[in-house]
Amino acid sequence: MQVSQRLTKFVAAEEGVVTRAYRDPVGILTIGVGHTSAAGAPEVVVGMTITREQAFDILMVDLRKFMARCETAMPRAMDFEIEGATSFDFNTGAIHKASWVKFWSVGDDKQARGRFLLWNKAGGKRLRGLAARREREADIIFLNKWPGGGNDASTSKYDPDLALQLIELGHLRRLPDAPKSLRQFGASDVVSAVEAFQVKHNLVADGIVGPATRATLQRTLAAKRATRASGAAGLATGGGTLPLDSINSTTALAISASVIVAGLLLGWVYRNRGRLFGIRAKITDGEV
Repeated sequence: MQVSQRLTKFVAAEEGVVTRAYRDPVGILTIGVGHTSAAGAPEVVVGMTITREQAFDILMVDLRKFMARCETAMPRAMDFEIEGATSFDFNTGAIHKASWVKFWSVGDDKQARGRFLLWNKAGGKRLRGLAARREREADIIFLNKWPGGGNDASTSKYDPDLALQLIELGHLRRLPDAPKSLRQFGASDVVSAVEAFQVKHNLVADGIVGPATRATLQRTLAAKRATRASGAAGLATGGGTLPLDSINSTTALAISASVIVAGLLLGWVYRNRGRLFGIRAKITDGEV
């Protein structure tokens, strides 16, 4: 079976075309149309760049390999079933262990599709974009239904989740008197914030949330949240440490409080000195 133009376009739309090496959400070096070293030559190294034409040449070689795997795992399958499975295997490398294939092989499409849609996680976390991709692939495999009108995931620019992510990373700031709604941000604000993020992380600063930018966003957010959670846990168990400035401030406050208390005590003793001397005399005389 030959690699069709519709499969090539579909996979390129899902993966995006990136001409500079980047790390995917779980940190694997990737280039072109989702190409990693695990798929074979060329090996992907840090700083590597290729042309768009080279990206599609590599994609064709990779697709042939994954298509052959799917033909072995799914004998007697129709062309469109192999094509959808090839996209799945290209993304997951799991055609030989995925349970949905067993249900497909006995004609239980309902169970097969349900199991197929469970493959929506990366690094143990469910990704909305990956879940949507599985839906599109499932439509191809089980319904021979191909997406129309273009579906290039590499050109998505604005959605509420993106704005929230940029706010969390400090690239978008809410105005003090602005409503809580994200509508305060225009598309140009979000694009500018994306460009600033891309510059900071040595990505192509085009304002487009393609595969490289999306993967870097996910990894940066995960690292930030992990650090925050670790710090909170440390402080909760007494294992956290305070910055030197905080220690100095705390020490100074404690000393000031001690001085104030000592002053108040001395003042009380002075005001009641007569009564205290009288009590002392009674104690000395044995009356108390």
